[in-house]
Amino acid sequence: MDDLASLARFIDDNIVEVIAPPTTTVTPAWILKLFGGIGNPNSRVLIRGPQGCGKSTTVMRHIPIIYDNDPGVIFFSSPSIKQAEEKMKTFEQVNKDERFAPYLYLSLTALYKHFCPPEEQINHIEILEEGGSSWLHAIYKQQREVYIAMYAYRSRLHGLRGEGKIPILFGTHETMRQHASKGMTRLFYSRDFDDEWFANLGLQERECLRNRLFGQNFIRRVIVDEVTAHDLVSIHQAELVKWVQCCEADIEFDDTIDIAERYKKFQIYLYKHPCKDMTWDLFLDVLKYEYTYEHIAQVSGQEVPFDDKEGIYAKMVGQRYYVRSRGWWNDFFWVTMLTTEAVPTRIIETIDKESASQGEEQDDRFKVYDFGLPDSSRDTVTIELQRPCKKETLAELVRAYHEQDPDTEIIADMVKNRISEFAITTHMSAKGSNAYIGSDIIAFYNAPSPALFGELGALNTRFGRSDLVRLFYIDRFDQTCGRNRGFRGEQYRFSDQTGREAAKQGRDHKAVFPPRLHSWLAPALSGASYVGVRVKPRLTLSVQTHWSIEDCEL
Repeated sequence: MDDLASLARFIDDNIVEVIAPPTTTVTPAWILKLFGGIGNPNSRVLIRGPQGCGKSTTVMRHIPIIYDNDPGVIFFSSPSIKQAEEKMKTFEQVNKDERFAPYLYLSLTALYKHFCPPEEQINHIEILEEGGSSWLHAIYKQQREVYIAMYAYRSRLHGLRGEGKIPILFGTHETMRQHASKGMTRLFYSRDFDDEWFANLGLQERECLRNRLFGQNFIRRVIVDEVTAHDLVSIHQAELVKWVQCCEADIEFDDTIDIAERYKKFQIYLYKHPCKDMTWDLFLDVLKYEYTYEHIAQVSGQEVPFDDKEGIYAKMVGQRYYVRSRGWWNDFFWVTMLTTEAVPTRIIETIDKESASQGEEQDDRFKVYDFGLPDSSRDTVTIELQRPCKKETLAELVRAYHEQDPDTEIIADMVKNRISEFAITTHMSAKGSNAYIGSDIIAFYNAPSPALFGELGALNTRFGRSDLVRLFYIDRFDQTCGRNRGFRGEQYRFSDQTGREAAKQGRDHKAVFPPRLHSWLAPALSGASYVGVRVKPRLTLSVQTHWSIEDCEL
C-alpha cells in the first residue's frame, strides 16, 4: 500500500457507497488501512482527508500500536490550547491501553497565565526595561509561589513516568515549533531542570548545562493536526525585513551578549527610525529566519480578486515579500501532518518536489496522501447572498441573523470585538473542533484584506501556483461547513426496520457571502475537494424579509 495509486484504487473500491456518515459511525475502512502503517516506511507524511472522517481520532486510537512499533515520546499538536484539551478528552475516550496517559504540555507563557492572576502578571518587556534579561528568573525571584506552582505542574509529567506510565503530550503548534528551535519551554520540562539554572554561572558553564537539558527533552514523533500554511512557511513584507536587518547591523546585535543591552539599543534605533507596528518580539521573529535575497517573492498578478485592474488588490501586485520554509519538521524523527486543506497540501507537495530535485533523501521529503469525498456523498448547506456582508456593515448583519435565529451558532471574522451581547467564533477558532456537532450554524465570509491577498499572492509566486487565494476560501468554506455537515453531519442513508433505505435529517448550516465575492469564487467552489456547489443562489437584499434560499449539495 506504499504506492499512492494503489491507495486510490483501494479507496474507490471501499467507500463509494458511503453517504456522509455521522461521527458516531465506524471509521471508513480506507483510513484504518492507511493509518495502520503511519510512519512506515515514510518518516514524514501529510494526510489530507475530509472533515470529520476520523483522521485524528484514528491516530489516537492506534497510538499503542504506533508506540510499540517505535517507542519514543509522542506529541499531538493542535492549533490552540482549547483544541488540544478537546483532543485530550477524545484520547481518554478512545484509548483502551492503561499504559498511556494524556498530558497537556503547556508553554511557559501559558503556564504563567494559568497560575498568575491577570492583575499580577509581569511581561518580559517590563523585565528588559528594568535591566533584567530573564523573564523566568524574574518570576523565580519576585513571584516564588507562582513559580512553585509552574514547577509542580511540569513535575507531574515526570511523576507519570515514575509511575510507569507513558505520557502522550498534547499541546499547540507554536509550542511544538519552539521545541524544535530549542526554546525555554523545552529546557523547563527537562528532567534535571531545577534551581541550578538561576545560579550565577559562567558563560561556558551555562552553555554546557543548556545542552545537557536540551538533550533530556527529546520528542521522537509529532502528529500535527490541522496544519496550516502559517505553520509551514514564514512570510514578511520586504520593507519590514530590510528595517530589521538594518537595525541588526546598526546596534551590533550579534556582538552584544546581554539581552537587556540589546533591547536598549533596539529601542534607541526604533525611536530614531520609526517603523509601524514594530515590536521587540517581531524584531526577534524576523531575525531568526535569516532571510536572504533568494527568499524574495513578488505578489503575483495571476489571481487578483474580482479581476481588479485598478483597485486595492491591483496595487498590491508586484510588492515584495520574504518567504521561507520553517523546516521544523526536520528536527523530529517521525512527523505526521493531518489536514483538510488544499493550501498546506500544495505547499508541502512543492517543498517535497524541490527537495527531491536537489537529490535530498531526508530533509523536506514527504509522502502526501490526498483524499476527497466520493461523488456519491452528499450533504446540504444553504448559501445566501447579502450585500451588507462586508466589514463596514457586517456587525449589523450578524445581529440581524442572530435575532432571526438566536439559538444558532455564529462563525464570523472581524466582528468579535464589535459584538459583546452574544457569542461569536472566528473561522480559525472553529477549525478542527467537534463542538459544533448537533448545532445549527450561520457562517459569514468576507472579501480578503489587501494584506491577506498580498501574502497569498506572494505564496503563489514562491510555490509556482495561480490559485492559492481561491484555495484559501475553499479551505475556509470546507472547514466551517465541516463543523456540522459532511462526516460530522447527520444526513445519511440507512436501512430502516423494513429494510428500506431512509434518510435522517441533520442540523442546518447557512453560508452568507457578499454577492461579488461569491460570483468570483463560484467556479472554484463548484470544484472544491469536499464541496460540490450545484446551485445559483438567489440574492436576498434584507435580512428582515422572508428568506429566499436554495440548498446546495456538499
